[in-house]
Amino acid sequence: MKIDLPVIPPPDVQPGWDGQFRIFCWYNFVFNVPTPVFIITTRKENDLPNAQLNAWGMLLGSGAEPKSMLQLMNNSDTLRLIQAHGEFVVNFPTFGLRELMMKTTTHYPDDVDEITASGLTPEPCQIVSVPRVKECYAHYECLLD
Repeated sequence: MKIDLPVIPPPDVQPGWDGQFRIFCWYNFVFNVPTPVFIITTRKENDLPNAQLNAWGMLLGSGAEPKSMLQLMNNSDTLRLIQAHGEFVVNFPTFGLRELMMKTTTHYPDDVDEITASGLTPEPCQIVSVPRVKECYAHYECLLD
């Protein structure tokens, strides 16, 4: 199958913020580009873990200052919590965790530990106060820059 993409987005595809489609092509936000899947963990106001499955991000920087750039919706709990606390963790799961990591897409109440509710295990980080996911093979402990 071949799909011809118009330059102008269809009427039902709306930008998430003013000027978004002047800076980026609209279809970058609609079509899934193969990227690593990761779980972003943050800390809720009550100190319980928040977890969000994501695939829109990239690793940047080099040497002593590596960076992780994420694309998050303006109304997401994850963005709000990163802005509030200034820290987060990018956790890289294996394919074998696919069923559990999909559970992180559930919208849980504020009084629920989202890592545990997803069947995963929170563990302390070395740099930030946000928990990471024990079952993941790699973790980036991040401070908001």
